[in-house]
Formats: sequence, structure tokens, C-alpha cells
Amino acid sequence: MCLSRDCQGRNPLHLAAMRGHVEILNTLIQESRSAARAKADRDQTVLHLCVKHGQLEAFKILAPSLKGRIDAKDVDGDTALDMAVEDKQIEIIRYLVGSTEIDLNVRNSNGQTAIDILEEGQPGVDYIQIKNILRRVRRIDTKIQTQTQRIMKWLPEKGNVIMVVAVLIATVAFQARVSPAGGIWQENSRQYSHARAGEAVMAYTHPVAYKHLMRSNAIAFVSSITTILLLMIDLPFRRRLYMWILIIIMWLTVTSLTMSYAISVFVVTPRIVEKSMPSVLKIGLGLCFAVMGILLIGSIVKWLEEKRTTEQRLRLRSIAA
Repeated sequence: MCLSRDCQGRNPLHLAAMRGHVEILNTLIQESRSAARAKADRDQTVLHLCVKHGQLEAFKILAPSLKGRIDAKDVDGDTALDMAVEDKQIEIIRYLVGSTEIDLNVRNSNGQTAIDILEEGQPGVDYIQIKNILRRVRRIDTKIQTQTQRIMKWLPEKGNVIMVVAVLIATVAFQARVSPAGGIWQENSRQYSHARAGEAVMAYTHPVAYKHLMRSNAIAFVSSITTILLLMIDLPFRRRLYMWILIIIMWLTVTSLTMSYAISVFVVTPRIVEKSMPSVLKIGLGLCFAVMGILLIGSIVKWLEEKRTTEQRLRLRSIAA
């Protein structure tokens, strides 16, 4: 029944929001969140209906449940903010710009932003207050978005380079699997009666190392293939989530490939040579792992900085509003 509609496409949750029945609204949201995401006639969301009927408390309850739909448009291309600006509903405007991540640069079907819609209205006290709120928040957004874009700009530009590297790693990982270090038995082994021609020698001479090699090699191969697929389907990497997914996968790919190399060197190096083997290789591998660890920590720190920037943006917007 939560999803049942009347002749105007409104469900019970829509009606509760329009009439400000807060307790009923809370009950309906707990019972069926999908009812809050449903649209009424003219593609109006429940937030549009809250603005239309001036229900601030209902709006505050619903907005956190519709984070990804704050900028949703109706059939005229207007968002909830556009409607609030047109109706001069200052408290809803303050809540929208101060407590959500609504984009002030979204344009409606006529190519107008919320500020453009405000400019068409009649000047007055409400007009000046709303104009000051929107302008202060836009300045804050512009400053923070510039910082964020500078951080995220490199990924789309480096897409072709990442693709080449991913293909190369996939090729190396595949080759290491079909031709492992130490080679394969050319004929059935006499030393290991259960070893047959075509099987990896390392699996019998260094069984533990072989298991680690195959695991790290499989991770390198699968993660590089995943990277290739992500780049091929053209995901919106300007979004933080996709960007960080790709960064983590690439870090995992390079680390696994380095592990495979280290294990292969250990297996194929004769014991008599290993004692006198120059320490350069060991130091190089150690530095390589140290650098990758630092890069991982740096990526985590950068992600935390971006998260803090987002929180700072909301705090500043709230102060401005």
C-alpha cells in the first residue's frame, strides 16, 4: 500500500509530506524507502511536493534519505531548489544549501540556474536575503571545487597511459603463468614420479614458493584485466568513488607483480650464488615495497583530505546560509 498511487501519481508518503504529517512520514519511510524515491505526475519528487506546500519539517526528514536525488528535476527541469527560490522560501533554501550537497550550477530546461530564476523575480527583502545566501555559497563551492578538480584532473588525462601499463602487466602475468620461473618438465620426471611433461618444475622443487607465486601472479593478472575493463567501458572517473577504485586496483596490480618478480628471483637463483649475490637487488626490492607502501598511505591521506574538504564545504555553506 505504500506504493499505491492516486490519480495524480502520488503515494501515501507524498500525501503525508504535503500535509506535514511528520509521524506518519517517519513510519512510511521505515516501512518502504522506495516510496520516497517514487515520482508523482510531472516527474515531481517528494522534495518538490514539500517545497510546493511549504513543509520544511517534512523536507528535513526526507532529504537525508534522498542524498543522490537532491538535484532531481521535474518535467520542466526545475529542482527543489529552483522551486524554493521561485517561491521565496528562505528556510528551505537555507537548509538545502547548508545541509546538503546540492549543486547551485544545475540548469533547468530554459538554461537557468537558481540565481538566474531569482533575478527574474521582484526585488524585495526576501530577494536580497536569498541572493546573498546563494552568492556566498557559490563562492565557497567554486573555491573548493577548484581544489577538488585539481586533484582529480590527472586521471582522465592519464587514461591511455594506464591502459598501456595494464595491458603490459596482463601480458607479463599471463606469460609468467604459462612459462613459470624454472621452466616446465619436458618429459615425465624420473625424480618425481607424479610429475608429468608440461607441468611447472617449481611446483615440485619449491612447492611453497610456487603457491605464493601463483597467488600473486593471479592477483596481478585479474586486477590488470579489471583495470582494462574499467577504462574500456568509460566510467565517469571524475567522480571520487570510481577514481579511488581504479587507484586501489592499480596499486594492487603493481604490488602483486613485484611480489611475483621477487619470488621468481628467489627460486631461479642458485643457493651457491645467493650467498654472494649483491645486496643491490635486495635493497632495490625493499625500496620498491617501501615506495608502494608510502604511495598507499599517501592515497589514504588524500582520500581523508577530500572527505574533510567535503565536510568543510558543508560547514562553510551552513555558515553562509
